[in-house]
Amino acid sequence: MVRDAEKKKTLLHEWLVPFLPTRAVRILDSGSILEKASVQQRLSTLSGNCPNTFSIYVLFSETTEGLVPVYIGKADQPLVRWGQHLDGWLAGSGVYGGWRRALLDDQGKARTALTLLVVPGTDITRPPIPGFPTTVGAVEYQLVGLAGDAYPGRLLNHEGVGR
Repeated sequence: MVRDAEKKKTLLHEWLVPFLPTRAVRILDSGSILEKASVQQRLSTLSGNCPNTFSIYVLFSETTEGLVPVYIGKADQPLVRWGQHLDGWLAGSGVYGGWRRALLDDQGKARTALTLLVVPGTDITRPPIPGFPTTVGAVEYQLVGLAGDAYPGRLLNHEGVGR
């Protein structure tokens, strides 16, 4: 187990959980087939709470442990970016082959329910790690580091894991 994994998990959850009620949507139910139109329809429910502004996004797998972060990123237009992620994920090309293997079964059905959280930079008022900067880029860096240590082997990010 990673040193201070529980402390890192606590920091991660203390930062993420307050945003969940208003900034998250389940994009795929457990056992559902990944379909772009269905996911985009669910994402559209976030549009009022998801301005086209520099934002952090976190994809969670809903497990018996609760919500486990599996991918963390940032984008100027997060819903547009998720359309791109969906295209890659459906094709299973490049890094998205790893997404398919980790998150979908052999029939293309979700292994667990998946929830997407989008936090606009304007909503970021404190860092996940006390004393660190609160810019979108800095917060993404902190979240990836915390999630990689709190949930070893679960994060699909390639950059920044194991810092």
